[in-house]
Amino acid sequence: MTEITIQQFEAILERAVIILTEKLRNNDDYHDPEAFEKLVEEVLRDESRNLKATAEPTFKPNAFPDIKVGNFGVEVKYTGRDKWTSPGNSIFEGVGDRDVDKIYVIFGKTGGTSEVRWSRYEDCISDVRVVRAPSFAIDMEGSSKLFDKIAMHYAIFRELDKKEKLDIIIEHYRNHMEPEDHLWWMKETQTLPIQVKLYSKLNQTHPT
Repeated sequence: MTEITIQQFEAILERAVIILTEKLRNNDDYHDPEAFEKLVEEVLRDESRNLKATAEPTFKPNAFPDIKVGNFGVEVKYTGRDKWTSPGNSIFEGVGDRDVDKIYVIFGKTGGTSEVRWSRYEDCISDVRVVRAPSFAIDMEGSSKLFDKIAMHYAIFRELDKKEKLDIIIEHYRNHMEPEDHLWWMKETQTLPIQVKLYSKLNQTHPT
């Protein structure tokens, strides 16, 4: 299989999001997470063909990322809201495809005006939240980058073991906590910020 450069792959993504945006705006059948992911795979396959590369699902269902093209991976995100944010994947990447060197996100939004964007994975991780396990939060606006704040490249973080990853995240939040804040690790399935305030420290003013 032909090796694809970063520049070639990002050019594929640029073309793909234009096509995907048009399809989302013209066909409501793709306004569904599974249908959108299949569409992304089809478009990437078509756009990669000239480089003799194959877009295919990663080695296992529910593995991370969703699709790979050569050594590149694509995680597909979808929302029906008019926002560019979404829960991300576990910081531990328990079922990660280690044949993938560089990971990207393709994000489809059908709330408001339908649109599709792409980003390098590390550039759109804004935070860590708790969803069963500590998980990244995705923000395609890119105003706050977690890996800039912890001064570490995602590629290095990805190779650490679970304890090392957790220690780095906890240390980061401890360094930025207010005195009354606490790190909060929940077992429930809802998404919560990693850092919350004690109930007793909340504003006691009641709405009238």
